[in-house]
Amino acid sequence: MQHHRHRNGMIAISTTIRIMPPAMPKMPEINDVASTAAASSAAKSKVIMATSRVLERLVERRAS
Repeated sequence: MQHHRHRNGMIAISTTIRIMPPAMPKMPEINDVASTAAASSAAKSKVIMATSRVLERLVERRAS
């Protein structure tokens, strides 16, 4: 640490700043990737099923 006195009498302290590179992101395990993909696929399938039910009801209402 170094002290520097300015003309106005104030003292500035300068310290060296260490720049750290960003940490490597954790890579997911293969099993985690597979289970995430399966969960995503199941969620998409539920949305598609719910949407098709809603559309069927709308068509039924218009037909009657």
